[in-house]
Amino acid sequence: MNELEILCKKHKLEKSVILLYSGYYDSDNSGTNQAIIPSNFVYLTKLDIPNLIVIYYNKTFTFIYDYSVNNWGDDAILNPIYNVYSKNTIIHLPNKLSEFLSKPDINVYTLSNYNSIPQMYSIFHIKFKNTSLLNSILLDSSCNKMRIIKNKSEKKNILIATRYTIKAFRELLTNFKKKKYNYSYQIVNFMKCYWGQFNINELAYKPICTVGNANTILHSNIYNYKLIPGKLILLDIACKYNNYCSDITRTFPVNGKFTNSQKIIYNIVLDINTFAIKSIFPGLSWDELEQKCYLRLYNSLLKIDLIKSIKRSVNEKIAVARIFMKHSLGHNIGIDVHDPPFKILTSNMLLTIEPGIYFDAHQYNNSNINSNIWKKYSSIGGIRIEDVVLIDPVRASKQKTSLGAISISPLAKTISGIEKLMN
Repeated sequence: MNELEILCKKHKLEKSVILLYSGYYDSDNSGTNQAIIPSNFVYLTKLDIPNLIVIYYNKTFTFIYDYSVNNWGDDAILNPIYNVYSKNTIIHLPNKLSEFLSKPDINVYTLSNYNSIPQMYSIFHIKFKNTSLLNSILLDSSCNKMRIIKNKSEKKNILIATRYTIKAFRELLTNFKKKKYNYSYQIVNFMKCYWGQFNINELAYKPICTVGNANTILHSNIYNYKLIPGKLILLDIACKYNNYCSDITRTFPVNGKFTNSQKIIYNIVLDINTFAIKSIFPGLSWDELEQKCYLRLYNSLLKIDLIKSIKRSVNEKIAVARIFMKHSLGHNIGIDVHDPPFKILTSNMLLTIEPGIYFDAHQYNNSNINSNIWKKYSSIGGIRIEDVVLIDPVRASKQKTSLGAISISPLAKTISGIEKLMN
């Protein structure tokens, strides 16, 4: 039983029509009309083929695909359907939709992209667009809840994506000095080419590869940064496997050796990373975990005199820590690199833990910060360490200990480990 069948059984939709549209793609004008296939479509169908309508009715799947409009080479486009649903699957032309037009007063459930169905399906589109029986909320909301917990197949796909990501990182770091890279785009291109050897051509997200002060830019998509000895590279990049994402970040020195000031800040970030992973157990509130990590960060910054020692409330301490860690502790991961959000940690969840510290110019005059100490570290720019973590059901069955979660990204992240790889 696949996810769509499970959803229908749960909500008693067996006598309703489930209509799913994948999104439109114009191969002659892909720069403006490239399909953005909804994640929930991929989740329910296990397909990422543009211009496809999937109908599930009376426990039967019907696939509607317009050959005349989508003349791309049918075998290449349609074989994925056969691979998932068997070689005996029949792909129908849009005129097959007339069968569903004749069904009186039947409930139709669809995804929120229903109104983007193109003109080639216009009769069907108009028929249901004007009926009160159309429901475009239930499926999306139900999928978002279901996607928080990963099944065996999903966990396997994310694990494989993470393994390929780690292999590329290791290959990059062990050959980094020998390659003599000069710009960040060379790093990104190496990672892409490495995955290409294994016919993995889809990235999980737009990579981030910044250097030094540019590490403070959380989502930089510029890749012409000069690699300067003594500076840190922040590389946030991962591939997809079978539609599922990984997400790894490592920060490492251009010349393979951390400076003393870089080591101090790096070890604070690493401490938060390992503390968070060890603190995870099912039933823990995500907000509670984040607060514990912000407070730990606050205390670490206080120890190196980066922030002023004055009496503060818990909320004030968290607010000061947020000045330096300006994003969340992590996120759910799956078909999207940022899968549907959650509030409570649960067995069989896969999430990222990605603490960071960033030195922005506006911090210099902040009354909470010792400006002289800040100047000592400001040239670091930023450091982030990110791992993919599984809340393991076997370990989670034990009492609330540090055994609830496993990092599935065993890539060097200690200072000695990174320096050993690079030297």
